[in-house]
Amino acid sequence: MARSQIHILANWINLLIAILMWITLFLTIAKAQNKTYSYAFIIRWNPVQEIVTVGYEDKIFLYNAYFELLDQINLNNEPTNEIITVNSFEWSPNGNRIAVSSVVERILSTGATIREGFRHQVWNIQPLQLAVELPPDGNSTSVQAWDFAGDRFALTYRYSNLEQVVRIYDATNGNLLEEFSPVKPAQITQIAWHPQKNQIAVAVGNLMYFWDLQTEHVVGTIPNVAGDNGLVFSPTGDQIASIGIQDRRLSNDISIWDTNTFQLIRTLTGHTEHAHRLAWGLHGLASAAYDETIRIWDVATGETSRIINIELIFDISWDVEGNYLLINDRTLGIAIMDVSNGEIIAQLRDFD
Repeated sequence: MARSQIHILANWINLLIAILMWITLFLTIAKAQNKTYSYAFIIRWNPVQEIVTVGYEDKIFLYNAYFELLDQINLNNEPTNEIITVNSFEWSPNGNRIAVSSVVERILSTGATIREGFRHQVWNIQPLQLAVELPPDGNSTSVQAWDFAGDRFALTYRYSNLEQVVRIYDATNGNLLEEFSPVKPAQITQIAWHPQKNQIAVAVGNLMYFWDLQTEHVVGTIPNVAGDNGLVFSPTGDQIASIGIQDRRLSNDISIWDTNTFQLIRTLTGHTEHAHRLAWGLHGLASAAYDETIRIWDVATGETSRIINIELIFDISWDVEGNYLLINDRTLGIAIMDVSNGEIIAQLRDFD
C-alpha cells in the first residue's frame, strides 16, 4: 500500500475515533440531563396526612399525593451572608411538626465560605410557622428522632470525635431537657425512638443500645448492626429491623429483632448486594439495596412479597396506609409507587 494511501486511511480512522468520542460525550450529557433528580433530595411522607415532603437546597416543599404544591418552608427568607442547605428532616409521629436540620455556611468578604455548623428548627404545620430554632452549632449533628407523642425531639451532639451524646429538647420551646450516652467513648451513627415506649435505640459502632429514659440505663443490646439509615422500628415497636455487618462490611441480609427480649427473630435474605435503606409501613418492610431492587417483605414469614426493579434508589418512605411508596430514584426522580403492582402513579418533574 502506498504511503499516501496509508496516510489517508489513518486520517479516516482518527476522524472516526473523534466522531465516536463526540457521540459518546453527547449521549453521556443527554443521559445526565434526563436524570432530573439525585441523592441531594430528601423525601418523607407525613405519617398521618397525605402530605409528601421534599427537601432541596434551602427549601422544603409540601405536596399532596398528586405532587400539587401545597406550601413550602423557606429556610432562608431574607438576603443574608449565609448559605443554608437542608441536610435532613423528620416528621413528628402525630404529623403536626417537622424537625429540620440545615447546614449553615457564612460567606466571607473574600467570597470564600466557612461552615458554622448545623441549625435545628421545628416547624408547626397548621398553620405553617417556625416554632423553635436552635442557633448554628458546630458540634451538633443532623441525626434526629421524635418521641411517640411528638413533644420532644432528639439530636446527637459531639464533644469530640470519640465523645458523643444524645440530647433531648422540648419541641415547644427548644429547651434542653437532658443528655445521655449509652457507652463511653461513643461514635453515634443513628438513633430511633421507640414508637410506644420511653426508649431510644442508639447505634454505636456495630452495636445497638436500648436506653430507657426513665431508669437512665441500658436495658438491652443488639450486635452486628449497621447504623446510618439501617435501623427502623416496626409500627407497633415490638420489633426492630437492622442492616447487618458481615466481615466488616454491610450485609445483604436484614435482621429482625424482638425489642422486649433483644433476641433475633429471623433474617431476611434475598438481596444480592447490601441494603442501604429501610422503611417499615403498616403492611410490610421495604428495603432498598445496591442490587437495584426494592424488596417488600412479609416479616411474619420472612418471605419477599414483591420485588421492584429500580436502577438506583436513594431513599424510600411509606404513605399513611402502607400502600404506596415514595421513592427518590436516579432515573425516575421523585415518584409515588403502588407497591401492589410496582406501577408509578405520580412523578415530580418541576419544583416551579
